[in-house]
Amino acid sequence: MGLSNEERISKLYWSIHRLTAVAAEMPEGDKFTYTGTGVARIKALADQLWHAFLGNQSNPVFWMLGGDADSPVKGPEGAWSAAIVGLCDSHRDDPSRVNLDDLGRDDPFNPFDSFLDARGLIGQAEGGDALKAVFDIYGWAEAIVYALRRYNDKLSASLQGLSKIVSDLLGACYGVFVHNEVYGRAYVLNRLLEALYGGRYAREGTDPVRDWFLKDGLHHRLTRPMRDNTLAEVIEWDKWRLTHKMTPENRLILALRISGRRFHYDHEFKDLLKAAKGMKPRPRIKVLEAEFAKCQKAHGERDEQSMVEYREEKEREANYTIHGFRSYDWSKKGKK
Repeated sequence: MGLSNEERISKLYWSIHRLTAVAAEMPEGDKFTYTGTGVARIKALADQLWHAFLGNQSNPVFWMLGGDADSPVKGPEGAWSAAIVGLCDSHRDDPSRVNLDDLGRDDPFNPFDSFLDARGLIGQAEGGDALKAVFDIYGWAEAIVYALRRYNDKLSASLQGLSKIVSDLLGACYGVFVHNEVYGRAYVLNRLLEALYGGRYAREGTDPVRDWFLKDGLHHRLTRPMRDNTLAEVIEWDKWRLTHKMTPENRLILALRISGRRFHYDHEFKDLLKAAKGMKPRPRIKVLEAEFAKCQKAHGERDEQSMVEYREEKEREANYTIHGFRSYDWSKKGKK
């Protein structure tokens, strides 16, 4: 599909606007880590985008005809006219236009629209706000590349400075991606969960297992690996999926293993057993009970660990009040 220069310029305005907005709100993080240095690099490059895009614009007849905001809008010739074109375009009466905001408005909730997709999973990880922002910036940078380099013409040649900065941005994003297994974890887990749900867009009422996932709100529990597990462990689950037929029983086993400590209430398990009666072939109760017992054990261990950590933190605070330090390594100093 072809793009006019006006469409390309409008896309550049909007994409740069969105990218710089994300970059401005992005947490900086620890500058002594790959993520921290990468984020700082991304923010610095994002700051250069508007100048690289608009820095060569001039209006030699401003004294006579006025500027962009003084003239009738005919196309995206400046920041003002580009904004007006975008605002009016969204309300234009065009039978061929599809309003994306209206699509799926009345559809049932789909956890893969924003929660269990890769972006949503990235946001569930530790430090997820910054990591998700990098992912978003990469997407907007790709949109800039599409509009900028769609054709090898005068427009693209006149914006070589912008093209270089965007290339550097993509490279900076790669540097963050490759040093954070969170991204790999999110990618593999997303694919695994899509298979577990019977497909990203499976219809409601056609799959008793998926229907129970949705009714129970299991998507809140299925993000647990983004905090608790490694990429290697998530890959092992996916291997298990690929070597086992995805019967209702095996899908439930996998769901319980992924949910782990977050699925521990007896009444929830009773609801699961009730739903399992309508699944064919019917899952074995003893198998599900064994998996649920593991979930409860993991929950108990995490509670115990949290209490230990709480007591240790209180002890450190007391030490600081008395001695001016939070801890003391007797193994190095020696006991008297």
